[in-house]
Formats: sequence, structure tokens, C-alpha cells
Amino acid sequence: MKTKLMSSLVAAAASAAGIGVGALASAPAYGVTIDYAESNYGQGETSGVTLGDQSNLVVTSILSQPGTFNGKSYTKWAYFANDGTGSADIYGTMPDSYTPTVGDQLQMTGDWYPDDQIPEEESLSSVTVDSQNNAIPTITSATVTQVNTTTLPVGAPPINYYANSGSAVAGYLFWFNGVTISAGANTLPSTWGITNETLTVTDATGSMVLFYWPTSYSVPNVNLYGTNIGLTGSPVGILGFVDVFGSGASAEAELIPIDITPEPGPLALMAVGGMLALCRRRRWRSG
Repeated sequence: MKTKLMSSLVAAAASAAGIGVGALASAPAYGVTIDYAESNYGQGETSGVTLGDQSNLVVTSILSQPGTFNGKSYTKWAYFANDGTGSADIYGTMPDSYTPTVGDQLQMTGDWYPDDQIPEEESLSSVTVDSQNNAIPTITSATVTQVNTTTLPVGAPPINYYANSGSAVAGYLFWFNGVTISAGANTLPSTWGITNETLTVTDATGSMVLFYWPTSYSVPNVNLYGTNIGLTGSPVGILGFVDVFGSGASAEAELIPIDITPEPGPLALMAVGGMLALCRRRRWRSG
């Protein structure tokens, strides 16, 4: 079982970089950048954090929308937003009747509270749209080895950032090319469903955990439900992001798939423009 309400797990996942709940009572009265929040608030909960009035905070992909998909209901919005200094997951019920849209430039106030090392702003009290139809960055390709780390680097990656060590991973979507999926010792159904599944994903550089998570995220449900899992060894392309489950010696990086397509495919471009119906929380793990 996995839930964000287990604050000790959230704090431990950040190791020495984390800042405990209540260590900072509130953010400055003015807004801060994502990089500032990552550097000063870490993995702890900090209330009253305003993002966007010190930088151009733009919605880059819709990750969750309320609705019922294949019989499972999701109630919250979630979307990645990038201000040039970093990328964060914005989660919860949207105030001010706001409907998140890719390309919107925003200001918002809420609580900074990363989850499984994913930067996150939640419990929003206000959202203001400054402009719309802004340009968004291209999703970057990555290898398994480049993201398979138990301390996710934060910040803003340059265009060719994998030439640099310590480049940002947390809060970004990535496109993984030429990967294969295997079940290991697990017995799995032939098609994706609405049950969590733990698998292994492998490319030419190495292997890591692939955690299919439809109980918390609706995108795998919407995009993959009823399709073949693909345990045949044929290479596929995967769009997804990385979190870290557990802490200390048990910490494990996981690739959370958003969509899977036969290799090669235009999945990354499709994902940016679409309404990705991914929903989360509070995060329970079973199976």
C-alpha cells in the first residue's frame, strides 16, 4: 500500500535534501520559481507558495482530468507546468473555475508538497491565467540508465542536457525508444487492465522497474486498457515519467508509463497536444 498521507515516506525519499513539514511556515509574500521551491522547501510541505509571478509558468501537458474511464472514476486535475527553472506537477481541484489547457501561462498559490520526489504544488487557493497559446518545450528522449536513480535531480535541463551530469529528471515527461517489457517472476494478464502491475523495462543501456499504475493514474487506463501488454520481446516506445518509491536501501526508481506505442511512433508529439486523462491520489498501491 502506498499513500502520500505517509509523510515519513515522503520525507525519507529526499534523504538529506528534504526539509521537514513545518520547517518553513510559509513562502515569501512574493512569488517564487520552481527552482527556488526545490532548493528551499525540498521534499517537505510548505503552505502559501505562489508560483508564476516571478517567471513564465506554462502548462506543458495535461496529466489528469475528472471523469470515469473504463468504469474507474477520477476526481482531480493534474498537469505538468514549466517555468524555465524547473517542472512541477500541479494537482487537485482547480479554483476560480479554471480548466487547465496546454500553453496557458499561470500564476497560482497553494501548498508545495512533493510526492515520491516529484515536485508538486497542490491544494490551490487561486489560479490566474496571464496568457494562452504559449510555446511549450519538446519532450526529450532518454535512456533507462539516464533516469534510473534513487535521488531524482531537479531543475531545468538544457536542450542537450544528457551531455551533463546531474541533469533534471523530476517532474519531466520522457520518450524512451527501443525498449522491451518483461514480466520477470510475475504472472500477468495478456492485456492491460485497471489493476496495478509491476514489470521490467529494458533498453540497450540497462533495466529498471516499470510500474503500470491505473489505480492512481488514468492515462494508462485510457490509453492502454484492453490492449496487449507486449511481453513478446518486440521493441516499443514508452512515454512516461520517473518517481522513487521507498527510501534508504529499499528506494527504487520507477518508470510510470503514460502511453506505449509500437516502435517507432510519434507518441511524444501526440501526448503534448492531447488532454492526457491521468489522475492520482491519494496514492494507494496494491498487487
